[in-house]
Amino acid sequence: MLTRNPACSRIALFATLCLSHAANARQSADELLSEGRFAEARDAYRVLSRSDPGGAAALVRLAQLALMAGEPERAMVLTETPQPEAGDEQRRLVFRQRAIERLHRFAEAAEIAEARGRDARAAQLRSFGESEPYRIEMNGDRVEVPFVRTDPLPVVALTIGGTREINCIIDTGGDELILDPELADEFGLPRFGSKEGMFAGGKRAQVEYSSLDRVGLGGATVHDIPVSLLPSKGMGRIFGGLEISGVLGTTLLSKFRATIDYAGGRLVLERRGTERERTDGETVVPMWLGASHLVLAKGNAGAPEDAGPFVWFIDTGLAANGFLAGETVLERLGIDLEGKPSFQGAGGGGPVTVTPFVTPSLSVGSFRRENVPSLFGAFPEELDDALGFPIHGIVSHAFFRTGALTLDFDAMELIITPGGLGAE
Repeated sequence: MLTRNPACSRIALFATLCLSHAANARQSADELLSEGRFAEARDAYRVLSRSDPGGAAALVRLAQLALMAGEPERAMVLTETPQPEAGDEQRRLVFRQRAIERLHRFAEAAEIAEARGRDARAAQLRSFGESEPYRIEMNGDRVEVPFVRTDPLPVVALTIGGTREINCIIDTGGDELILDPELADEFGLPRFGSKEGMFAGGKRAQVEYSSLDRVGLGGATVHDIPVSLLPSKGMGRIFGGLEISGVLGTTLLSKFRATIDYAGGRLVLERRGTERERTDGETVVPMWLGASHLVLAKGNAGAPEDAGPFVWFIDTGLAANGFLAGETVLERLGIDLEGKPSFQGAGGGGPVTVTPFVTPSLSVGSFRRENVPSLFGAFPEELDDALGFPIHGIVSHAFFRTGALTLDFDAMELIITPGGLGAE
């Protein structure tokens, strides 16, 4: 005859309750993250990280949130322990590699990249050897780089090879410095292999890994930098034939406190860690850095009570337009584009079909613009899966065009200044 041990039954019941509670707690934390409630999600994951089971996986999300908050050292601590679940372990390695790269410890990052099967990236990172990547030389704490063009996107002249000036678009939607492969051939830049990159409309294209010994930005020189190779000369069509040889993206800009001063026709680069001069009328907005380079901020579309808050991707590379909407935004605003005329635009991965419309009111933080020229149809929905939360739209060029946009990677803030910075 079988008998039930009351003590064992209580232990089994307690274990079941603990598992159920941990599952519910993780679901709650994941929901907060998916809703873009980052501070609350961080608190929930912290509580969960002290529980067992469920605690180890929470550390991975805490590492992601630490990276988003500009805390790579904290992310390093949170990713020290391997994860039992395969999906969590892959995310741990991604976040750990990202943290180490932001700390410029490329040799260590190469080991993780290789373990993840990213051999081309590993070869690129190893190529720097004992050199200190992103080493900056500049006289003083501030340099200005005048725009070659302001519209339909800002273009600045960079110097490579010590003397050769090239035109590059400023695009916070780009990651590392991107150069045209023909230019790489001309200067004999190394090639370490390629990866598939994702661009507007979900289009994909091969992006090669390379490196550059130095690049000049006005009075600043940055030494030993990773670069990506992607055809860019075709972009010259939208600039009336001006030769475009590359894209200046967020990763290189993040080595400074960078201001895209549209009204002043210049890119202002300030040494990180220096005191920022405040400007009358500026709007300061919390900023997060998703994935490797996605500048994120919250805002609304429509009147303040209509729709939001949403999570926006601040991608300044949307030529002549201020907003690229995701489906959720259109649905909440009640905008119907069925039957509206569309056209084919150029994206980094190839042509994309978009439909123009006007967003009646759009905000980043408390800074608001009315009647913003907008597009629908090229939104990269795949970003949501990689981040664990949705991005609802892209705020771009025309939204900031009459002022200045500062990216402060120390304070993790966007500063929007109407009318620009003014004279120095």
